[in-house]
Amino acid sequence: MRNLLSSNVSAIHVSYLVFHYLSFLTNKSLRCGHSFCGPCIRRCFSMRLEEQLQGRNVPDHLRPPLDNDKLEALFEGSFIFILMYRCPLCKASIRERPTEHLILRDLSAQLFEAIGYPSDYAEKGFVVPEDGDIWSGVFPRNTSVSI
Repeated sequence: MRNLLSSNVSAIHVSYLVFHYLSFLTNKSLRCGHSFCGPCIRRCFSMRLEEQLQGRNVPDHLRPPLDNDKLEALFEGSFIFILMYRCPLCKASIRERPTEHLILRDLSAQLFEAIGYPSDYAEKGFVVPEDGDIWSGVFPRNTSVSI
């Protein structure tokens, strides 16, 4: 990080900046207008879907971890009827895939160009699914599934 540590900035401040770097560059905005770190909001929605499946007589092969094929099979088998998540902040109903907030992404990229990029900004523990769709298993891949 260019000149960041030389200005008496503590390790806590650097960790804070690294976290927010990831949050801003992988941001996702919900229809209600709130923005979150992409992997964080995906994890939140995945946990909500798993809660919806608890206590239902779902076959083992359709249990989490979920992907798009399992999600579609859950609809076809009538194990779930509607996908509705809630914004963690305002509790608004969310039925569409979150989108990237381009202004926030570009602004944060300019900020980190000015102060330097962290050398390792990949979130530990988050793996992008094989199909490259981070919403796999959370939102249907197409709009033909009624949500």
